[in-house]
Amino acid sequence: MTAPGREKKARQLRVSVRPEAMWAAGRYAVLAALCALCYSNSLHGELVHDDVWAISNNPDVRPGSSLGNIFSNDFWGKRMADNTSHKSYRPLCILTFKLNILLGGMTPFYFHVVNVCLHSAVTCLLMHTCERCVFDDSRLAFTTALLFSVHPIHTEAELWSLVASLVLGTCAMLVKETGVTVFGVCVLYDALVLCRRPLI
Repeated sequence: MTAPGREKKARQLRVSVRPEAMWAAGRYAVLAALCALCYSNSLHGELVHDDVWAISNNPDVRPGSSLGNIFSNDFWGKRMADNTSHKSYRPLCILTFKLNILLGGMTPFYFHVVNVCLHSAVTCLLMHTCERCVFDDSRLAFTTALLFSVHPIHTEAELWSLVASLVLGTCAMLVKETGVTVFGVCVLYDALVLCRRPLI
C-alpha cells in the first residue's frame, strides 16, 4: 500500500473510532454529573448521628494520633480488648477519615465532597465492569449504573479472580463488619449461577 493510501486508511480509522470514544466519555460524564446532582444537597450538611462519635469524638482520626491505633482500636477509638469496646473493626474507614482531616480539617463539607466523589467513581467503575464482563450491550451497562447512581445499594460486582475477590472482601470487612456477607454472596453466586444449580 502506498503512503497516501496508508494515511487515508489511518484517517478513516480515527474518524470511525472517535464517535464511540466520545459516546463512552459522555456516558461517564453523565453518570458523574448525576451523582453530583443527586447528592449536592448534602454538601453543606453537618456531621450527624454516628459521625459525631466516629469522627468528631474519635481520638484515632486526629492528626497527632498514631497510625498504629487505627489497626488496634475499634471504629469508635476504643481498644478492642476494652470491655466497653463495640468490637467494630473498620481500620480502612478510619484511615479515610484521618486523611480527610489532614487535607481539609474537621469541616463537614470536605467529608461530603469526598463521599460524593467516591460514589461517582464507584458508579463509573460499575458501568465499566458491566460493559466488560456482564452485558454485550453498553446501553444495559449504562442503565445499570444509572440506577445504582440514584439508588445506591451495597452490591458485589463480578470479579475476575478469586484473589481479587478475597482482597476486596477483606477490604469490605475492614470498612464495615457487614462486608463479611460478600463471601456468602460469592459462594451462592458460584453455586447457583456458575454451576447452574437450582436453589432447591
